[in-house]
Amino acid sequence: MKLYEKKLTTAHARVCEREGILRAMSPQRIRAIQSGAARDLVARLLRAGTCGISAAYARAAVARNRRFDVDASKSTRVDRKVISVGNLTAGGTGKTPVVAWLAKRLFALDERPAILTRGYKSKDGKSDEATLLESELSQLEPNSSISPVPIGVDPDRISKARSLLETHPDISVFILDDGFQHRKLARDFDLVLIDATNPFGFDHVLPRGLLREPVDGLKRAHAVLITRAAQVDSATLESIRARIQSITSIPIYQSSHELIGLKRGNAHESIELIRNEKIAAFCGIGNPDAFFDLLERSEATLVMKRAFEDHHAYSDDDLMELRKRAEKLGAARLVTTAKDAVKLNDANDVWVAELGLRFAPGDEESLLSQLMTN
Repeated sequence: MKLYEKKLTTAHARVCEREGILRAMSPQRIRAIQSGAARDLVARLLRAGTCGISAAYARAAVARNRRFDVDASKSTRVDRKVISVGNLTAGGTGKTPVVAWLAKRLFALDERPAILTRGYKSKDGKSDEATLLESELSQLEPNSSISPVPIGVDPDRISKARSLLETHPDISVFILDDGFQHRKLARDFDLVLIDATNPFGFDHVLPRGLLREPVDGLKRAHAVLITRAAQVDSATLESIRARIQSITSIPIYQSSHELIGLKRGNAHESIELIRNEKIAAFCGIGNPDAFFDLLERSEATLVMKRAFEDHHAYSDDDLMELRKRAEKLGAARLVTTAKDAVKLNDANDVWVAELGLRFAPGDEESLLSQLMTN
């Protein structure tokens, strides 16, 4: 699937370059074009121009999945249970906190989990997600700076699983990060995350929308977890559930991301710190608007919302520009996500928003039970 994505993304980029606007397109601008919110001539031409590519992409995704469905030998099984945590859409569903939650809960149940991740835009064998997970999971053993949960970063997840088993034979379960479309590795459970703030990728497959495959792909899943549920109203949640239930009868669980505090270095502060305060926020994640919305729901006044591309590698010039803009706008502080913070080269003036994961009543234990017994 990644090969198809790369080819189609390149094709989309070439369309934009011919229009002479690629460098001017911010993540917000791209989202506005895909969602249909942008109604100018260029936006309409780009939507029309990418519809054909999206149709071809969808057909290729369906054909590829059908080949795996009818021929089990195309998927390789490793000698451990595999739980996949994935998406229907490209990025931005809040997957990393869910992977961290699952690893912690499995560890608490005396399992020995390991995480397999592709490591998109990794450097020296580390990606931003892997670095963040390693930091958070190291807290499972307070007297050690090393995570007791091995994290394998490699596009070849099968090879990485085997090599991890050689060095960590006590591994009892693999968590396959972003694995729903990674059909080459057989899995025992597919958990699909659906972001309530943008559940179905503008109802179009890449590059016209954000879907990696048609929504009917949910028929392969064992359970759905709706994330960021608190950031939409009850009517929207009900419509999302109804759409899922029209496709499959699998269990649907619900969770929300919450801002539980701020940190800078070793200093931790209550989220009350930014109430009614002018904040300059920035991030390079799949769904930047969801992060900005969380800050505003904490009653911060966002005088700057700067979104970079997902997995953006920050330079010194980026930070200089952010500081200048924040100062010019009278912001009391710069705030970003934990995922972005691992790439800031010890920028001691940047505050990091700490996220917590809250499940709907009863859903956490029910989901965990299903994961363990399936």
